[in-house]
Amino acid sequence: MKKNVLILVENLPVPFDRRVWMEATTLQNHGYQVFIICPNSKRHPSLREEIDGIRIFRYPALIEGRSSFGTLVEYAWAICAMSAISLALSCRRSFAVVQVCNPPDILFMATWAPRLIRRAKLIFDQHDINPELWESKGHSTTDTFGRLLLWAERATYRRATRVISTNESYKQIAIRRGKKLPEDVFVVRSAPKGSFGIETLPVTRPSAIANTIVYIGTMGHQEGIDILLHAVKLLITKFNRVGVQLDLIGDGPERRHLEALSTELELTQNVIFHGRVSDDELRKIVPAADIAVNPDRPSKMNDLSSMNKIVEYMALGRPIVQFACVEGEKTALEASMNVRGSDPESLAQELSDLLLNETLRNHMSQYGLQRFKEILAWEHQESILIAAYLSAVS
Repeated sequence: MKKNVLILVENLPVPFDRRVWMEATTLQNHGYQVFIICPNSKRHPSLREEIDGIRIFRYPALIEGRSSFGTLVEYAWAICAMSAISLALSCRRSFAVVQVCNPPDILFMATWAPRLIRRAKLIFDQHDINPELWESKGHSTTDTFGRLLLWAERATYRRATRVISTNESYKQIAIRRGKKLPEDVFVVRSAPKGSFGIETLPVTRPSAIANTIVYIGTMGHQEGIDILLHAVKLLITKFNRVGVQLDLIGDGPERRHLEALSTELELTQNVIFHGRVSDDELRKIVPAADIAVNPDRPSKMNDLSSMNKIVEYMALGRPIVQFACVEGEKTALEASMNVRGSDPESLAQELSDLLLNETLRNHMSQYGLQRFKEILAWEHQESILIAAYLSAVS
């Protein structure tokens, strides 16, 4: 008989959340029956759906928090909705494991039914380190909200039978701050499947016509896209790359501000805001660029976090320029040029130097694609995920 698994995720609907969807399909393919509770969205409005045998239960996403109070309201509604759905499911079937995917770190509150009624084991899939995220926004972990974040994280660690971390830095936090045993923490990196990557590299353009830069990801303050826009302005005015084009792929709370900033800097002819795009579109736009960029502001949060876009850039064969952050450098290795500092001029200088160096761009592209295929692709993470589950239910 198949073991039932219940996965809870609050910040994105499934299957739009690529990591959670790949975890779910991997578990389903290895003999588990997977159920998912998540919010709905305009793209995924159905409250109940079955895809590839995976049963998805969505609750109405009534509010997206834009302030501390709004975030608390969003999370309170999510906990209530998830609790109701998990109770209904637990009354009808048993669960061997319930997996919570942060943010937020209070989703364990919605798992009382499967844990109490069905004695399900709790697995914590830690996507973000929220105390450090709070610090990166200019706050302190000693203020009221910061202490709440630390409490919530400790509470989740304490209840978790096993922890899934996205990198070694997160694993060390689980061991040090969460008091977990090393053997109870499994590093499962976020990465697309090998089929997402390109088969062959596009021809590396010579420096005279290499002018296209691409960014993938969220448009928030910590992502530093405002720094990138100022750097593009310097590429034009100081480094004489008049034909430079910046493709911005993604969306987020800062998008309107960034569009206004682009207009203010007179970059409307140089910057394209694509919004969120499908994987097929992504695989067309990114390989057509000469450089991929990660302008995340250096901070404790960004230093310790592995960004999905880095692996996506490597899968699509693009050389990377990024501000120097520990996990970003560990992920990309030779596929990345790392900018010391966090100012537009340093970023513009590195972008200019790489645009001028056709040989280096080609080497970085080849190295990144090979590293993705041989080490980072999701197929290399699946066995670790299954090992975490077998360890939890044994």
